[in-house]
Amino acid sequence: MTPRISVIIIFLCLLHHSSIAQFSREQQDLNITSQAKKQVIDTITEYISHGYVFPDIAIRVVKAIRTFQESGDYDKIQGSKAFADTVNHLLMSISNDKHLSILFSHNIVPPKTDKEMPLPDFIKQFAVETNYGFKKIDILEGNIGYINIMGFFPFDEATDNAIAAFNFLANTQAMIIDLRNNNGGVGGLANFILSYFFDQRPVEFLEVNFRKNSRVEQSWSSFYVPGKRYLGKPVFVLTSHATFSAGEAFAYILQSQNRATIVGETTGGGANAGDLVRVNDHFVMNLPVGRPVSPITKANWEGVGVKPDIPIAQDKALSTAHIEALQRLVDTTTDEKTKDHLKAILKQIQSAIPTLQ
Repeated sequence: MTPRISVIIIFLCLLHHSSIAQFSREQQDLNITSQAKKQVIDTITEYISHGYVFPDIAIRVVKAIRTFQESGDYDKIQGSKAFADTVNHLLMSISNDKHLSILFSHNIVPPKTDKEMPLPDFIKQFAVETNYGFKKIDILEGNIGYINIMGFFPFDEATDNAIAAFNFLANTQAMIIDLRNNNGGVGGLANFILSYFFDQRPVEFLEVNFRKNSRVEQSWSSFYVPGKRYLGKPVFVLTSHATFSAGEAFAYILQSQNRATIVGETTGGGANAGDLVRVNDHFVMNLPVGRPVSPITKANWEGVGVKPDIPIAQDKALSTAHIEALQRLVDTTTDEKTKDHLKAILKQIQSAIPTLQ
């Protein structure tokens, strides 16, 4: 039976601006009336005014939206996609917050239940198409585990796949986690997966300071995970400029806890914890409502991204991490026969890649 995950912190960021554009192109457009545009603007300005994590920035954003509205420029827009793109460009230009955005959905967005805001259909579709985030799992030469996580989804299938992946890779000697195309997701699943890299003693990952009621919440590792924990073995995390939000949180936590080596590019720089709120039948809003803080660094990655320990172009990150993992095993293995075997594999891979500059 799949254990239930307590979603303490939600980074609803599976779609930041580049991904929003992608899904907008894939969905059929809808005409939007002047009345609908006014309703969207009135609703999102209300959300921003009372909920956005930084009140001073909220004031500036709302003023800019209202000024643009009064100029009549919204009146020229007829399609829902173009309307969402225009609003998002304005939100980003004022706030510099890549989470703050509206999402268009061709299908009707279900009303909010008592517990949570249902995810739009296109996010569910994306989850299915990416095997609920677990795009590829493999064992590379030298018994190096590889797992490509495309996103952290709030579905039982995603948890089942996470458990299956770690059971499959449990006996590898090092692990490479590929987050180069991870746009984020829910913190609960990310925390669950992170727990495999720590022992049963709870470790605090992040503290989130919310604007509403000055609430503070913490996220911790789990004292229980199904199967073996992945302890005492080298871990490498691959990143790119597209790695975002919960994907960044995952890398940031492992790096700050000295539990992994980050290989690749500086990430996108979106740290604020978001909430998905319904605007109307065809629009939802990703509203940043909290600021995460690491108990170790006393900071986060907002606007600056996660800096790699080994900077390298994203298309060379996997080869680089594979070589680093093999070298780490060569350096630490005491059995001479195993060491010679690893050296042979390392030499073969290095010869196949003349330069990684």
